[in-house]
Amino acid sequence: MTPTVLVSIPHGAAAGNVLRTGLVRRLLDTPEAPDVVPASPLVRRAEATAAGTIRWIRAKRLLASTFAPSIVRPRTRYALMDRWVTHPQAELLFDRYRPSLLVTSNPGLILSEVPLLRTAVRRGVRSMAIDPSWDNFTNKLLPVRRVDRLIVWNDLMKQQAIDLHGYRLDEIRVAGTPQWDLYFRPGHVVTREDFFRRIGADPQRKLVTLTTTPRELYPHHDHVVRVMAEAIRAGRWPWDAQILVRLHPRDDRSAYAAFESMPHVLIEKPFRSTVRAGDGLDIVGAIGAPLLPIHTLCEHHTARRSARCGDARPPDR
Repeated sequence: MTPTVLVSIPHGAAAGNVLRTGLVRRLLDTPEAPDVVPASPLVRRAEATAAGTIRWIRAKRLLASTFAPSIVRPRTRYALMDRWVTHPQAELLFDRYRPSLLVTSNPGLILSEVPLLRTAVRRGVRSMAIDPSWDNFTNKLLPVRRVDRLIVWNDLMKQQAIDLHGYRLDEIRVAGTPQWDLYFRPGHVVTREDFFRRIGADPQRKLVTLTTTPRELYPHHDHVVRVMAEAIRAGRWPWDAQILVRLHPRDDRSAYAAFESMPHVLIEKPFRSTVRAGDGLDIVGAIGAPLLPIHTLCEHHTARRSARCGDARPPDR
């Protein structure tokens, strides 16, 4: 029987990671050649909604340790809920594809992936999380959900998973940063001349790149750009320079409108003008070339081997 791997893609950023790292192609090229089902849960709660759940954390922990002690132990934190709570749509998805493995883009911190993870536990399906961020184990509001295998960037993240979330050493693999694999493949690094031509930069000037964060985290990048641009105009830099302002996907381009026509300042945004969360991003390659949307990816691989597309809605009857 051909094994089936269910790959969770909860939002556009996760789709971009899957496409850039070639995960589906690598799975299809393995000797076992499993069926691969990219499944989109389709729903992601706004991050701001979760911001209030951290209140009264000590009182909640005391109540949990009294009435549901498994919640405060990393290895059994969600055991009670996983037995009691069901998700009919995820159950139907598992009925339809009968996966042998669930691969998620996050260790349970994206709420829309929780139904898949919980259903995998209830069905006895093994799960694996490829953690896309270096601070998920220390800087997020919700405790991670355990999976059977956890893929992390480095030894520091591995130790955090063990110390803070109850993982065993044999449950973790260090694999580097998958989003950056692209930069180590032949043919994907453009020349300075081509890159400057694409962004409209002056090849006679040095390039200083400023990358921003979401505005709710730091709303003053426009002031930083203004100070840097004034220093260039006044000749306070030791060499002729220009500034590339590379906006975060959740930054708002309109906040930088005053710099659009300013000499030696380039404003570039990789996705849409502004988004409130990671959902619905246009999938663009790191070197500017459009990448295949998920449905095209599935059709392409279906012609080659066996990839199918799924989502968390009930299948057509």
